[in-house]
Amino acid sequence: MFFYLPDRSGPHPGTHLAGHGGQMQANTYAGFTRLYEAARKPGPIIKVGCGVISS
Repeated sequence: MFFYLPDRSGPHPGTHLAGHGGQMQANTYAGFTRLYEAARKPGPIIKVGCGVISS
């Protein structure tokens, strides 16, 4: 999913992902912090890593 926004203000992720609960791969952008809260409705988003395996 891709959304273009003219700025990186904090409310945007919550607006776009209001109905989403589950997993999300994301960077450490502070605007995502509220998405990970346990009391969030419909549920918290669980941050997952990229699963890079080195040999």
